[in-house]
Amino acid sequence: MTSTTSTARPRTAERITTLAETERLAARILDPTRARPLVLVTTTHGSNGTDVAASVPLDPQRLLDEVGDVADVVVLLPTGELSMRLDDLLPDMLQVYGGAGRSYPVGLAADPDWRRSPLRFPGRGAPDRALDQLVSDAVAHAHAAGLFAHAPARTRPVTGEVRGFIAGGSRALVVHDDGGASTIWAELTAPPTPLEWLLAEGCRVSGALDEDTHRLVVDVLATSDADLADAFPHAAVTLALVTAVDGDEAELALHPSHRIRVHGTDVSPNPLDRVDLLLSEGEVVAARVVHLSTGALHLRLSDVDDDEPIVPPLTLIAGGAPWLREDRPLPTGSSDDSQAVEAQLEALDAQRPVAESATSPAPLAARTPGGARPPPRRRAAPRRRGRLRLGAVATPHKR
Repeated sequence: MTSTTSTARPRTAERITTLAETERLAARILDPTRARPLVLVTTTHGSNGTDVAASVPLDPQRLLDEVGDVADVVVLLPTGELSMRLDDLLPDMLQVYGGAGRSYPVGLAADPDWRRSPLRFPGRGAPDRALDQLVSDAVAHAHAAGLFAHAPARTRPVTGEVRGFIAGGSRALVVHDDGGASTIWAELTAPPTPLEWLLAEGCRVSGALDEDTHRLVVDVLATSDADLADAFPHAAVTLALVTAVDGDEAELALHPSHRIRVHGTDVSPNPLDRVDLLLSEGEVVAARVVHLSTGALHLRLSDVDDDEPIVPPLTLIAGGAPWLREDRPLPTGSSDDSQAVEAQLEALDAQRPVAESATSPAPLAARTPGGARPPPRRRAAPRRRGRLRLGAVATPHKR
């Protein structure tokens, strides 16, 4: 559901063509009161921007059609002086030019981490994937901003059956009992959990249909410690997702929004074992749920035996499937995504004219100290999953 109360949407993207407009755009991107994501696309290097269809690889009209109800779409014309000026005014690693695009979330000035606003760079002759990613970013940013918390002007309840998945699994196709059809968007459920983890073909679902966009918004189970305690009795064993690993600590999730930090002694009784050698981000492991006297929950892996019964994980969408499965890790990528982004940014930088002002203007928000880019964040290398047993290593499942 969107927060709009009118079906009227802009039919053309806003265009930025002067330095003054560029400076206002930078201030708008960093404005703490901005309520909607701002999607910015650019012209290719060397284009004067007069023919938007030919010079902007990431189609602004399609962006309007897909996300114009919850995001502002802006085209920066052309790449060159305007894009360099915008780069000067934004925090590090948030520049965009040369045909690339970004969705800028609300509250960016308070947390100017470029990972919140990934660069979408169209591959040579294949811009569709980058465009799909940009749409996904904008919808996720709108969802995080609460723009789907209120019903649009034209909405109605529907019930139907999931018939399959499209757009790389990021959309579920639902055929309504009354013969209509709609899609459930992964970004509006429990991202980054894959939609295929939450639903399956044949599932019966109900939700609110936005008749203008044909998005079906379904309720996702919200949970608290008390809800989890009811679902998982003290000492019960269930499945948890490893969401982060850092040295001798890790975070595990019984619900996508509910993470529990564990330490080395929770994972293995051997004090020489390191958590980052036993667990990997994205791994699904069996864990014992411990009810603390404070009412909080804790997880322990060190004393779980292979033959213990598993309490089924939560079903996050009514009519859906349990969100975790022992033989299904969450893909986290086998390569360092930040290195790929660095390469893209270097490619963009190479397109900038050499001649620049000797004194760069001060940015509107602080850049990283010393102007240095943040170091790339390494992902854990993929490895075999296994239920952890007493000892120093993980053993394969026997179940």
